[in-house]
Order: sequence, then C-alpha cells, then structure tokens
Amino acid sequence: MENLVEKYKIYRYAAKIAGERKAKELNTVMENMALDFDFNERFIQTIWNEQKLEGELTTEEGSIIKVLSNGIWNNGAGPDFHNASMLIDGKFCSGDVEIHKKRSDWYKHGHEGDERYGNVILHVVWENDMQQVPGKMPIVVISKYVNEDWRRLLWELEESRYSYADKIGKGECVLRWAMTEDGKVRRLLEAAGIARYGSKVSNMRREIEKKGEERALLEGIFDVLGYKNNRKQFHQIAEALEIGVLQSSEIGNLEKEALIFGTANMIPDTTRCRINEQMAEYVDLLWDAWWRIGQRRKLVIEWDNTESRPYNRPWRRLVAGIELLKITDWMPNTWVRSLAASCASSQELFKGINALNNKNTIFRDYTSFESIIKPGADLLGRERIADLACNVLLPFITAIGEIERNEKYMDLGRKTYMSMSSRQGNRLTKEASARFLTPPSRIKDLVKSTCQQQGLLDIYKNFCLALDNNCTLCPFSGNNG
Repeated sequence: MENLVEKYKIYRYAAKIAGERKAKELNTVMENMALDFDFNERFIQTIWNEQKLEGELTTEEGSIIKVLSNGIWNNGAGPDFHNASMLIDGKFCSGDVEIHKKRSDWYKHGHEGDERYGNVILHVVWENDMQQVPGKMPIVVISKYVNEDWRRLLWELEESRYSYADKIGKGECVLRWAMTEDGKVRRLLEAAGIARYGSKVSNMRREIEKKGEERALLEGIFDVLGYKNNRKQFHQIAEALEIGVLQSSEIGNLEKEALIFGTANMIPDTTRCRINEQMAEYVDLLWDAWWRIGQRRKLVIEWDNTESRPYNRPWRRLVAGIELLKITDWMPNTWVRSLAASCASSQELFKGINALNNKNTIFRDYTSFESIIKPGADLLGRERIADLACNVLLPFITAIGEIERNEKYMDLGRKTYMSMSSRQGNRLTKEASARFLTPPSRIKDLVKSTCQQQGLLDIYKNFCLALDNNCTLCPFSGNNG
C-alpha cells in the first residue's frame, strides 16, 4: 500500500503540472442561424451540459471557442456551471459559465458587481438583446448552434426526466473505472485517502508551528463548523477570539459565551425582535456579561444562508462550537491530548471524541435566538463529529506526534482514521461518483470506509476540478499512458 500511496502522490503532482499546460488547436466557425421561442433557462442549461451543439462556437465579437469541459452544473446559488475550461482564440481559460435567455438578464438578475460571479469566463445566452461592450466577458448566442428541431430536443431533455447524475458529465476515465475490479478500485481509493490524510496532517503541523497548537486547533474546529457556505466567516471568528480570555479561570462560562456571540455580532437587540421568555432571559444575561468583560471587537459578517437547512444555520453552528469548547473546559488542545494519552485503541479514541456531542442543552430546539424548531436536534450530530475527527482532531493528534516524535500519537491518529466507516455523502461525493462510475450507485460497493470516501474526493478535487475537467491532461483517462 505504501508504494501505491507514493505512486498516487506522483500522479497528483503530475496533474497539477499538467493543469498549467495550454492547449493550442482551434476549429473553424459555422454560419450563424437564429431561433426564437419561449422556454425556461433549464433547457439552455441542459443543452450546454449535454453540449448538443452543431458546429464550432464563436463569440459575438468573433472569438473562436473550443469547449474542453462544460463544467459542473451548479444546483445552488451562483453561476450555473463551475470549473469549466475552454480555449478562446487559442488562449486557455478556466472558470464559471452563466446561462440566460437574454443577455440583459445578467443585469436584471443583479450579477454585475456580485462577487459570486467574478469568475465567470463565458456568458451563454439564447438571444443577445444588447449591444456588445468591448472588454466585457465573451458572449455566445447558443441558439445559432442548436439543431432546428429544437422542440423534439426540448421534449427529450424535459427537466422531470433529467436526474442529478445526468447533470454531471462522464469523464473519459469512466470506461477504465468500469473495467477495473472492485478490489483494485478500493485499493486505489484507500491509497488516495491515505495521501489526503497525510496532506491534512502536514497542513495542521504547519499551522501548529506557525500559530501554536491552541489557535491552530480552534481555527480548524471552527472551519469545519462553518460548513461550505460560511467556512470563511467562521474562520474570521476564530481568528478574532482571544485565546487567553477563553482559557482564563477567572472568567465564567457566561462571559466566555458572550465573548463568542458578541465577537460574531450575534447577540440580538431584544427591542427589535421577538424572543420567548426563556431565551429573552438568557439574552439579557449575555448582554450583561458582554459589558462586564469590556467592549471588544464586533465583526461585520455577511452570512450565507443559501442551501442551508434550518438545522444547519450559522447560529446553531456557532452554538455547537461553544458547547464543544465548554465540554473541553475551553481548552480543546489539552482535552484532545489527554484523551489520546488515555486511549489504548482506535475504538476508545473515537468513543471519546463522540462525547463532544452535548445533548442536554436548550439550544437543541432553536435555529436562532428568535426561532424555535421542531423536532429538536443535536447541535453536533454523528456526521459532524465524524467530520471534525477526520479533518481536524485526528490530524491534530498525528501532527503533535510527528512534532514530538511520539509514536503512539502518530499511530493512534492514523489507525483511528483508517478504522472509520463511510459517512453520509455530500454534493462532491455525488458529483465524483456520477463522473467516474457507471452506474453511480456502484459507490455503495466500492466505498466502505471514511478513508476510501476521502480518497474519492481527493481524486475528484485534484484531478477533475484541478484540471478544470479537462480529461486530455488527466492520467486516469488513459490519454497520458
């Protein structure tokens, strides 16, 4: 396995280098043709995803476009396709693609000046109803390249018959994956998962050596609690928190909770919102504690609640962090060290980590200070604790072991990671399985552990996404030997 891990690392490095190559060949331009009919944007998105286009594409200003990868269809907020790659007049470009019926929709939808659309490299429209502005992003009028029998195409691609898996274009490696027996695929995924864990350990070690273990672990924990949408915001909070105040024995839990809520600018103004009696009393105590510890920095944070379930709202995630810190007596690094020192097996260590879930808190029934949710739910469920373990806590233990040359810590962290069973998949695992596997449900037979699951993600991120889904540069496709 060690040799396979090293070979995988070499492949991953080669992909990084290959991503810097520039393709050069372009094709000629087809004659323009126009169509005019009514439909929704989903139809245009589907055409782009399937690349059901005839002839070579040109922009409205005459630039020739060769699509290397149409990108990954985004079902959430932001541009319609992420990680697309193409040649524009022979120049390699990678980024996002936005789809609209009319070019003017870009402005009507408020995309101009929206930082989420700052990486759009191509605007695909059905109709160009505005004059092209020199220097603006390239515009392709896709109606010129769609077969005249568009009504039949629209019926064939009707949204209700178009599954999520169909939205992810198959990679050129899909045949190789299909022809490889399950045992060999699992070994590859495990090798990639071990390499990924090694990268997490190295990153944690650098953070510890740079910032100290207390802050490195605190920021790592808050990063995971932030989820995808608010990871940066939670990192801001962790950076702003005063470690000395949190760990002071002269300050009570209430003051420390107020410090975190206040720094995040989350203590509500009770004169402007409705709060039930139980929570209103607690909020008054927080305000009193906030003033007692002295006015400290309040962050200005823009929370992203798109695609966020009520149970995963930022307020609940922050409370989960507070409850975790309370369980560890506000010193998570000392708590993790003590746990690792006392455990003789992976089973004992993971059982100890699961104790971070505080079920006895009134916050189980709230999504915010104002909103009650039924039924109540754990702030840190099994999935989120498993995320914390494989992404932060176990790499922390292994990194401390490397720094201090403590064989027990190094071995215990790695073995616990290897012993973890597979977890609930997320958007990226769905995309990866749809891109690599036929059928995508094969993932159930291949991925039996967290390590294998992490390996699948590592391959997807470091090859598909890092290469902008350009299969011609990827060693897994068979195009490079």
